[in-house]
Amino acid sequence: MKRVIIFNILLLTFVATINSQNDCDISLQEAQKAYNEKNYPLTKILCNHIISNCGENYGNVQEILQEIEEANNPSLFLSSKDIFLDYDSTQTQIYIDSNIEWGIKILFSDIFSVSKKDNKIIINIEENNTPTARHRYFDVISKDGLLSNRVNIYQFSKSSYEDTLPKIELNKRFLLIDKTKIFCSAHADTNYIEVKSNFPWDIQYEEQSTFSFSRIENKIMIISKENTTIETITERFFIRTLDNKIIKKVTIVKSGNTEISDLSPKATNSSNYGTNTNFQSNKNTELKTDRTSIYCTSNESVEIVNVSSNKPWEIINVQSSFFTTQKNNNSIVITIQNNSTNFTRTGTITLQTVDGKETQTINITQTGIPASTKYDDTETKEKKKRERPQTFIHIII
Repeated sequence: MKRVIIFNILLLTFVATINSQNDCDISLQEAQKAYNEKNYPLTKILCNHIISNCGENYGNVQEILQEIEEANNPSLFLSSKDIFLDYDSTQTQIYIDSNIEWGIKILFSDIFSVSKKDNKIIINIEENNTPTARHRYFDVISKDGLLSNRVNIYQFSKSSYEDTLPKIELNKRFLLIDKTKIFCSAHADTNYIEVKSNFPWDIQYEEQSTFSFSRIENKIMIISKENTTIETITERFFIRTLDNKIIKKVTIVKSGNTEISDLSPKATNSSNYGTNTNFQSNKNTELKTDRTSIYCTSNESVEIVNVSSNKPWEIINVQSSFFTTQKNNNSIVITIQNNSTNFTRTGTITLQTVDGKETQTINITQTGIPASTKYDDTETKEKKKRERPQTFIHIII
């Protein structure tokens, strides 16, 4: 009797174990299915159930949990985001470390091409025989588009000094600059960088740079025109030894022009008169003035015309000799001379954006002095002559 009872107990235990095993297998299959469907909350619940009832190392439950952790914390790392190439370098590569699917996005590729191979990107670029450096880029993005990294390609120009480089060991060369970041105001500005090096060096900058660069012995002069937009301009250029072994990057930040949105007509000399309209200009133009016509008396005066433009502009033509003009930030100061004649005189000022696409003309009219204050006309003279007392002389013979 005891043997029967023991046998039944063992049988029930065996059956329970089989049922438990089946339950664990089913739960593991459901967890894998939920993971494949990217239902990560349900996957985690099923995995915790398996760990509690089947053990923490049952099947590949730990691998599934690790994959969930990575899916919830996607990563996309690049071995390099800034690539520097000499003019004759035509191929390079970078490595990608990621736990998610990724691809390459190219917006413009006139001089280079890229290809994906396993965990690396191979970059092919044409030789640069132009006199200026080139900058191109592409993006490495996750499949869902949530992660993105930009890869910048900087290719230097061909140097004519390569055959005359001094023989200085690499570990003894140096290239030092006194600043790596320059902040400029919105107005026209000039800055300098001092360079110290025992090896020939040059400046490399983008073809479409909004700044101009000049080397003056061991200094670099950076000239920036007025920023006529409200947007901050950020650019970078490079100082490098001619063998391309030492490279220094300099960032330039130019502030946006906050005065543009606040631009308003200023008061003029009260002795003058005329129309003062609010930015007379065609609706679609990008160059506007607060006055297009100025009328003034014969007296000497100073007029101020306010200018609004989303592009740099300049005075290209002044047709007259009785006034002078001076550009002052976002305005023009016009100094009008005294008119000592009785004739009205006119002149024009023409403005133009530096790209030549927009122009604006300002007309100036100055009256002469009134005729009555300068001389008597013939009729007045005759009238006075008639009113003058007449004297008669009688001669008695």
